[in-house]
Amino acid sequence: MTVTAPSAYSVEEGEWAFAEPEPQSPPRRALTWRQIASRQIMAGLAVLFIALVHVVNINNWPLFFDDEGTYVAEAWAVYTRGDLAHYTYWYDHPPGGWLQLAAFFVPLNLLGIESSVLVGRYVMVLYTAVTSGLIFKLGRNLGLRVPAALAGMLLWGLCPLVIFEARQVMLDNMATAWLMGALICATSRRQYLSRHLLAGVCFAMAILTKETTVVLAPALLFALWTHAYKATRWFSVMASFMMTVLVVAIYPLYAVLKSELVSGQGHVSLQDAIAFQLMDRTGSGSVWDPTSVAYETVKSWLFYDQILLVAGLAAGLVCLALRNVRVIGLCLLIFSVVALRPGGYLPLMYVIAVLPFAALAVVGVGQWLFDQIAQVRINGAKVGRWLALVAAVVAAVALGSQWAAKNAYALTNRPNDPYYSALHHVVEHVDRSSTILVDDSYWNPLVDAGWSSDGWRGAIWYFKVDLDPVARESTLPNGWKDIDYILVNDVMVRNFDGLSKLPQVSDAYKHSHVLEQWGTGQDQVQLRKINEDMVPYRSVAEAARAKPGVPPVLEPEAGTEQEATVTKRNSFSNGQWTVGKDITPGTYQQE
Repeated sequence: MTVTAPSAYSVEEGEWAFAEPEPQSPPRRALTWRQIASRQIMAGLAVLFIALVHVVNINNWPLFFDDEGTYVAEAWAVYTRGDLAHYTYWYDHPPGGWLQLAAFFVPLNLLGIESSVLVGRYVMVLYTAVTSGLIFKLGRNLGLRVPAALAGMLLWGLCPLVIFEARQVMLDNMATAWLMGALICATSRRQYLSRHLLAGVCFAMAILTKETTVVLAPALLFALWTHAYKATRWFSVMASFMMTVLVVAIYPLYAVLKSELVSGQGHVSLQDAIAFQLMDRTGSGSVWDPTSVAYETVKSWLFYDQILLVAGLAAGLVCLALRNVRVIGLCLLIFSVVALRPGGYLPLMYVIAVLPFAALAVVGVGQWLFDQIAQVRINGAKVGRWLALVAAVVAAVALGSQWAAKNAYALTNRPNDPYYSALHHVVEHVDRSSTILVDDSYWNPLVDAGWSSDGWRGAIWYFKVDLDPVARESTLPNGWKDIDYILVNDVMVRNFDGLSKLPQVSDAYKHSHVLEQWGTGQDQVQLRKINEDMVPYRSVAEAARAKPGVPPVLEPEAGTEQEATVTKRNSFSNGQWTVGKDITPGTYQQE
């Protein structure tokens, strides 16, 4: 017998004694290059499929809206003027998101591709592809097998709610990719300090892209603590935390260098922006109150999909009891607590960062259930695995049938046709020297078509007429009376319906009549001519019901009979009207 190393020595007996070796689990078989390549190919094909689904009909659905145009215009300002915004930057969000957009727009602009909301949406598809791959990698880090990790990325990428949200130019879409990267680095099986430092950098980038991701700091610290090498755990966690702090500190340092850190007379400040976000911003109410904005927001999420969000939150509770995916459950718990806080603000895009974790929670719990069912035996026969496979197939078929119709609608519907028609008409028929109020989704295309890019002598982002009074008074001394046209959609009408919020824009709208109109309902776009001499509509709602071709009622000239100077309407809305004075006598039909 050959002895290589003693494990103990007995002095009393004067001979070597050997301890019984501890039982060890069999070593994991090393993967071959072919196996590794096959997994990468499967993941790559899944990413490509998700990207293709998101690209189809991206120019027509969903409806373009103002926030998308704002981020694109701010990215345009970065690479064309070296500014952080096309208007005064007031620290509404950290600029990391549109700085990333600008990095994509620069080479595209060199190729002759102008920045627009549509181009921004194609950039979002790149982030979608990256995020889907990161979901797969995070699942693998947390112990999910390849089929479960693939199911997680497909469950996320093909969800109708994800297709709706991820296509849009949203800061949350970019921040989510950085957030997933931070968790991947934190849960890496290679417990290198460099991975933990990179986790801190990625989390800082997520915060600088969308500040709300900071709420997941406890979950990231938990992931670092539970996955770090025990002997250097404290050092790794603190190093990662300090890296996040150092990178995020660039933002307040910028405000310091601009003398805009604290509130003061005549300038914007980071302090005012934080106060607005945390204290002054109107809350969304309770998600349980049917009359609240938060309730309507959650209702709109469930309109697109009721499966992933609900099942994911339920699975998140189970994940808290499963060691390998506990960090996913913690993330979902934090998101839920923040959303349910009383009086808080719940934006429509809040759900974007929640959905990847919901998908991972579902497949994490699904894998655990699969393993439990697979152990079932009947008369000694191992039939559990087949039962689990059948259950998985049935669940996939049921889910596919639920999502097929909604995704088919997303891939074929065309709510943006009125947008393109209105834009074409304005470019072809409206003088470039005129001033026109628009939402930001039109701003870049009109600037590219020849309107002034200074923000006040051509296309004007309608919010700024009321919310940037200093600049307005220096360029539009008569306020709304110095504006010629207003290109208005349904979202704009709902935004300035509160007269106390946007009185200038509301007055402009009530003193305008419709020249052209495209689409109906929420898709409707109107080109309206502003006329300060007309008798104003009594409310924004009444003005919204105006039809094309109805001439405005003009104010009578001083010293003349009103009947002789008033142009009578040939259509009218609810209210009191005098036949022969306000409206033309005749027969009318209710629409």
